[in-house]
Amino acid sequence: MSCEINNQCPFIAKYYGNITKDTIVLEYIKGKTLKNFIEENVNLEYIDKMKIILQIMIAIEFIHLNGFIIRDIKDENIMIDTNKNAILIDFNYSAYENYDIITSNIIGQAKLMSPEVNYYSYYSLKSDIYALGIIIHFILTGKYFGESDINPIFEKMHKSNKNFFDCIKDFKQFDDVELKKIFEIYKKCVDASPENRPSISNLLNDFFDVIQTKAICQEKTDTQLISLIKTLIKIRESQFNILLSNSNIDEQKLNDLYFFFGNEYNNGFFVEFDIEKSIRYLEISSKYDNALALSILGSIYYLNSYLPKHFERSVEYYSH
Repeated sequence: MSCEINNQCPFIAKYYGNITKDTIVLEYIKGKTLKNFIEENVNLEYIDKMKIILQIMIAIEFIHLNGFIIRDIKDENIMIDTNKNAILIDFNYSAYENYDIITSNIIGQAKLMSPEVNYYSYYSLKSDIYALGIIIHFILTGKYFGESDINPIFEKMHKSNKNFFDCIKDFKQFDDVELKKIFEIYKKCVDASPENRPSISNLLNDFFDVIQTKAICQEKTDTQLISLIKTLIKIRESQFNILLSNSNIDEQKLNDLYFFFGNEYNNGFFVEFDIEKSIRYLEISSKYDNALALSILGSIYYLNSYLPKHFERSVEYYSH
């Protein structure tokens, strides 16, 4: 994996150089592996679980959008530092994005392998998404369903989904709506067909939606959760700006990010309101048939008090 990526994301271990051609020096992370941390903190607070999940996802997003597949996402390759921040380490098996990566040797742990990896040694960005789903399961429930329940996944998918739902429904800090949303995110990640698994950016948007809704819809404002969301959005935006400066990245790959920040700048709750940025980003996203982006643009031009009303333009967006 490109060394620059390590040094541009706070949730990826920093690269300090090479000792030899095959020996590199990475940042020392004082803390514990995700596996040990979760097993030792069975009563981990909701905010800490959400923070760890989102930090892992932000790191994966940056790696994926820079054109790399990790191929070995597992609890032993994720460190939790003394401030409860998640940091990805060990990218020995990462590879350039290639939808036809088939290897003679299977890489990774059996319990984290997607069906296509397990049966055909076929790796893609979507096999990383599957492993992420299993990691989310572990963080939220504190357990892995037994390896016999994972492979062959086609026969066990229904059972594993039920197992996850039964575990998290007892987590009292989830309300019913939130519970169903997280369950749907998890199911998307571990879909048996890689074509049905969403991109990491799409998943991140969904996950942010879950915790943002929780933060602003509770009877008592959760200032700690709001502060966390603002911090993580700021980090994601910083990485988005780095990606925008990379002329080798196709604009369409960033569609979900354009939509996310277009929507955030329009709402002005977790970032400073900026209608010009909002319109610019949403119009780029709308080029790729993002129905939500079109709908928001329609409402902006019809309802926003910061702009003169453009009825015709509003109708144009709504009619798509």
